[in-house]
Amino acid sequence: TNSRFTGNAGAYGAAVNFEYESRPLIQNCQFVNNLGYYDGGALRCYYDCNATVVNCLFSGNSAKWQSGAGAVLYKSNADIINCTFVHNNAARRGGALYCNRDSHAKVTNSILWANSAGISGDQIAIQYYDAGGAPPAGSTAEVSFSDIQGGRDQVFVDEGCQLHWLDGNIDINPLF
Repeated sequence: TNSRFTGNAGAYGAAVNFEYESRPLIQNCQFVNNLGYYDGGALRCYYDCNATVVNCLFSGNSAKWQSGAGAVLYKSNADIINCTFVHNNAARRGGALYCNRDSHAKVTNSILWANSAGISGDQIAIQYYDAGGAPPAGSTAEVSFSDIQGGRDQVFVDEGCQLHWLDGNIDINPLF
């Protein structure tokens, strides 16, 4: 709560990495100019993490070789409320947010703007995962009352995954 994470670098979740059945409340924080070499430039929730992220700023974060420059969920869940993701860049998918392997994100009253991804999902990527031997797992994202640059067109939804685009979403420059 009330923390600023700036200029960190690491393999996964450069600023903060939560794993294995953790239940973090991340509130009133700033994640600025962090570099994840793989997934999660700023925040990574891995394996049964259930995060609540409220009133946070994710700006200028990068995932150098993979996905989820702002935040990445891997077999985890997150409620993202009243957050701003701006100018984050992922080499592959999910400039702002990346959901993989049976992950579920609920984005409410948030701004996702000017984020980019090298392959797809400049704002959000929802990807199917097949580990070859493990049961295949799709992910979901629910978005409501949020300002998403490019609207649904900037959300990558892989086969076997779902996007629930609910009421109140807009695509209007927030004029930062």
